[in-house]
Amino acid sequence: MTKQLWIYLALTIVVLLSWFVADWLSPQPKKIQSRDSHRPDSFSKKFSKITMTEEGKPKNKLIAESMVHFKDDDTTELEKPVFTYFNAEAPPWVVHSDRGFISTRGETIVLGGKVWITRAAAPGIEPVTINTENLRIKPKTDYAETDKFAELISNRNRISGIGLSLYFGEHKRITLHSSVRGIYDAR
Repeated sequence: MTKQLWIYLALTIVVLLSWFVADWLSPQPKKIQSRDSHRPDSFSKKFSKITMTEEGKPKNKLIAESMVHFKDDDTTELEKPVFTYFNAEAPPWVVHSDRGFISTRGETIVLGGKVWITRAAAPGIEPVTINTENLRIKPKTDYAETDKFAELISNRNRISGIGLSLYFGEHKRITLHSSVRGIYDAR
């Protein structure tokens, strides 16, 4: 009888070890992130951020009526943002929209809805207004773009097209990509 008891005890130990090893080796279900986890971790009314050049001069400024930051994906939502790009040789470019979004690590600012870009006149520089939608700004490379309709107005001239590239920095270039049309008043 003791021999049978030892066999049952050995079988019980083998079963328990097998169960433990099987549980330990089986893949664990992935934790699904619920939509509830996308909650703000900080917010601000009258948000303002200024980026400086290496010389200590303002390079660009971003202000908004409100800012909400989300920790889970490190993104930021903005209400009524205004992005200003400063230039030593010309008036600043000022970009307005109704809403905005800043990607992880601030690499891209997406200004959603209607967007209008202005640069005031100065000696030898004509004023410029650009009307478009859904503009993506890359602050580190002084670049903005959209694939939507864009209209450029300067004094009595109008140029429009689909898609726009705008270089704020030293290259200072505006490119309309396709279906470009213009009205020039030579008065």
